[in-house]
Amino acid sequence: MTTAKPEKISADTVKLIESMVRRCMNELKKKQYELGINKADVDYAVKVTRVVRRATGGATYAGANSIQINLGYWQHRSEKAYHEEYESFDKDPVIGGVVTYNMNDNLLMSVAHEVAHHVQRRKCRTIARFSKTHRKPHGDCFKWVYRQLRATIVNPAVEESRKAWVQANTVKMPVTIHAKSELFAVLSKKMDKRRMPSRIKNEWLQCQSLAKGKRVTAELLGHIIGALDEANRSLFYKSQLQIVGKRSVTKKRYLAGRRIKKQLTALAV
Repeated sequence: MTTAKPEKISADTVKLIESMVRRCMNELKKKQYELGINKADVDYAVKVTRVVRRATGGATYAGANSIQINLGYWQHRSEKAYHEEYESFDKDPVIGGVVTYNMNDNLLMSVAHEVAHHVQRRKCRTIARFSKTHRKPHGDCFKWVYRQLRATIVNPAVEESRKAWVQANTVKMPVTIHAKSELFAVLSKKMDKRRMPSRIKNEWLQCQSLAKGKRVTAELLGHIIGALDEANRSLFYKSQLQIVGKRSVTKKRYLAGRRIKKQLTALAV
């Protein structure tokens, strides 16, 4: 039996990660951080950076004389996903876990994390204000260094990726369904009864109204169209049961709902 050879790591991938290391180190080199990092430190960090691809073992890690990024790390994914951080600070609004949108986001987050460890082990041990905190792997020293990189480099990059993802994976509502309208009330009841993935249900729960121009995912749009069809049927039957004076109002809402459904369906094609 023969086993497939592991995929070779391209020179471009290595250069990309090295450039991320250099960018993070150059940020921390700024005088405002008072870390005593110079050009030689930046070059050294790049020099000791190693890129590997291993399914097991050979974790992504860093120390005073090493930075290793494992492309096989389970969080290095190309699709939209939640990139976890250590449980002790995963909920932190700056250095905690975050939704990422592509491989570059995930690699940059890992590089920043490991560069923070590298600086913690190599530079912070000689700085008085970190004398009591630099030894703890994910203590206050590490968090402080990592926070600078997340705030200035990683988080803004992820936000740009989020904007690009939204543009590529959502559509704009062509019309408004007013939150206080009977149509929206009936639509909401139908949506609440639909079976939807949790991420789509959460997206819907954030829709206090459906205003023209509001961006929704294509998947949510499909559920809205289905629920709107059910809502229109309910309004139609209600209009048939009402007395003539009130029927005209409900029928107008039914016809408006039918028109909106047609517009949304055209958008989904």
